[in-house]
Formats: sequence, structure tokens, C-alpha cells
Amino acid sequence: MVRILLAGVVSPRGLGDALQYLVGAFLAFKQIPEAELEVFAPATTSDFVSECSNIGKRVKILPGLQEVSAITSIIRKTARMNSSILKREFFEKFEVDTYADFPRYLGKVLLPLKTIAKFLYGVYYENGVSIFYVRPALCRLFMGSNYDGGFIGGHTIEASAFFDYLTVYNCARSIVKGPLVTYPISASSLGLRRREKHLEKLRRSLSRLDAIFVRGKHSYDILSTLIDPDKLLMALDSGFGIRLLYENPGAVYKTSELTVCIVPRKDYFYVYDLGEEIYAKYLSSLKQLIEVLNHLGAEILLVPHTLKSPIDTQNITDEDAVSDLLKFFDERTKKSIKVVKPRIVLASARAFCSCDIVITSRVHAGIIALAYGKPVVFFMPRDDVKMLDVLSYLGLNEKRYVVDSFNPKEYERLIPTVMDLLQNLTKESRIIEYAVGKRLLEVEKPAKLMKKLISQ
Repeated sequence: MVRILLAGVVSPRGLGDALQYLVGAFLAFKQIPEAELEVFAPATTSDFVSECSNIGKRVKILPGLQEVSAITSIIRKTARMNSSILKREFFEKFEVDTYADFPRYLGKVLLPLKTIAKFLYGVYYENGVSIFYVRPALCRLFMGSNYDGGFIGGHTIEASAFFDYLTVYNCARSIVKGPLVTYPISASSLGLRRREKHLEKLRRSLSRLDAIFVRGKHSYDILSTLIDPDKLLMALDSGFGIRLLYENPGAVYKTSELTVCIVPRKDYFYVYDLGEEIYAKYLSSLKQLIEVLNHLGAEILLVPHTLKSPIDTQNITDEDAVSDLLKFFDERTKKSIKVVKPRIVLASARAFCSCDIVITSRVHAGIIALAYGKPVVFFMPRDDVKMLDVLSYLGLNEKRYVVDSFNPKEYERLIPTVMDLLQNLTKESRIIEYAVGKRLLEVEKPAKLMKKLISQ
């Protein structure tokens, strides 16, 4: 039995991230049907596990490499939680009778772990903040080194999860005895500049991989200055493989001659410190677009690509963006607006297949739509590398399909861009179909390489 690892950096709570894991697993099985595939994904959801189970019986969904053992959890809590929370945690975990027993358990259980913490954990110090990361030794200690091959799921290397990338790269390398490759990734030049002090650590981690696939020329140019270009390869983003997995999901939400899908986003404006004023202008531009479409008799689908979860406390999810947008409209207008909240990738595909055109502030919503031949307007930051990689790889003109959501001066282009695409819908659909069809099978490049390397 061939054992294959598929490890990711981010949680599949977002549908774009779930798409990467799901299609990655499908493509691995398509090329290596005899494999036993173990998917390591942090903070999984029951919906994601259920959809992955449809791929095959030999798919196992496991905690992320960042969450590989109870020791990880204990050390994290020791470092980050105050004593009252820590006491409550131990009170529940060890079922002690009174908090008075806590010091005894602290000495018996926790302190010995601290003596091996350096073996299991590393720590970076940034601006007075301690950032912990799992050492490969921790994974090897609990999991051995028995995988015949391994994939790193598609993502974008940027600043906020930088040390999670290092953890996943290093831990995956430590437990995979055979070839280790990435599904197509991107690299943010802005994110790497913000982690300039640690680029040597990133270079060393990436150099241990056998092949690094990127989504397009923009990421290739960025990473070729950091690692050996011979290890860099290009492939179509794995998300397009949804068309191979679900050939015809069905247009189950289409009830009007013209249906337009909008995928709004809120967190961008706060993560990048653009603030409430720019976000309000962004919403206003979407409101005006919906009013124009409503006048044309179009049905509008609002599709949040990430849903609220118990850990979402800042009210900046896609679902919050949908809620904020709906506040602009009266009840009569709302009748032409339908909110669709897909909890699995298949439901997301069905939503986009129901539309004639998609306006999105999420890259992977656009990828799913493009995969099924739907024209897309990316209402996103113009320098989003992941989006630029995908469009350049397909040979699509970014000037035609992108409106910069970080530049309010460009907002006036949104309605004319959408109207132009609608007026030439048949032609645009053919352009998209041709561009995607020409490249579609290139999503299989990483899995085909894995099959070749394993068989050598």
C-alpha cells in the first residue's frame, strides 16, 4: 500500500481552502488509485470531512500538522493563557476534585514537558511577542517517517501565517521519506517584505521540497530570487480541477433569464488598515451595481465564501459583508436578491453554475466560476498575486476582468465593466471556455509528477 500525505497550512472552513484540499485529494487518487491518502488539515469541519469521504474509502482526515499532538496544545496554552484559564483547562482535562490539586498536576504533568519543549518547539521573537512553531522532531516522534510521498496544499505565502508555512514544510519533510511536492502556490511580495528577517528560514524550508509548483509567472518571478529556479514549475491552480471532479453540478439556483452572482468580502479592508470609509464606498459601489441589475430584471445571488464560526468575533467575515450590503435595500428590492450559503464545495459550484456572470472579491470563487466557463469580474486588489497568477496562466487580460477594490477611484469602472461583459456574454463565455479548456488538464501536473517520482 502506498501512503501519501496531503498537508495544508490553513483551515478548510473557507470554501476556497476546502476546494484546494478536496481537489488535491481527488487529483492524487486519480493518478495513484492504490494510495492510502491522509489529509492533514487544521480546524476541519464536519461538512469538509463528509465531502472528502466521497472521494474514496482510503481518505483519512486528520488534524493539521500544527495540531499534531496533545503536547502541542498543552505547551501553547502554557505560553498564551492566563493562569485561571489554564487551571480550568486542567480541572476539566484531569478531572481533579478541587483547584487545590492544580499545583500537584502542574508539577507532575506540565513541568516535565517544559524540559523537552526546546526539542518539540521553537520560538521567534518579534516586537516583543513570542511566536511558537512546531519542530519537525515533534511530528517524527509521534508519526514516524513512513509516507511514500507527500503534497503540500495550495496557498499563498504571505506575512500573517508565515511561521505556519515553515511548520508545515518542515514537519511534512520530516515524516515523508519519498518525494514531497506542492500543489500550485503563490507568493506575496508584500508579505515576504514584511518577513524579510526570516526569508533565509523560508529558503531553507522550501529547498527541502523536491518540486514547488506555482500558479503563474508572477509567483515564479518572486520565488526564483529566493530558491533554485530548477525546483520551480508552473501548473494551473488545483481549484480548476473541480470541473474534473464535478463535471456538471447543475444550475439549481437559476430561476431568471439573467442571474448574477456577487461574492463580497469584508476582512480585506481591516487587515490592510483601509478602514470603514473605504469599506463603505466598496459597499456603495456594489449597491449601485445591484440597482442597475435589478432594473434589468436580473436575479442576484449573494454568496458568502466564508461563513461565521465560533472563533469569528470581529464581525468581518464574508457573511458580515452580505449582511452589511442587504441593509441598503428595501423589502421590494430584496425579493430579487437571494442569499446562498454553501457549506460544501459542490454547493458552491452549483451556485456559480447557476449564474451568467460572477462579480467576486474572492479568488477561488472566481476560479470555480471560470472552471465552468462563466465570465468573472474580480473586484479585488489589483496586485493580488494569486489572481494575477491565474489570469496570466490562462492568458486572460487582467485589465478587462479586474476592478481594483483598494482604489475607490476605480469603483466607477465596476458597472461599465459588468455591463460590457453582459452585452457580449456569448463571446466572453467562449473566450473563457477556450482559455480554461486549453489548460484544464494541467491541474494534474503535480500528481503526475508524484506518480513518476514514486515509481522510480
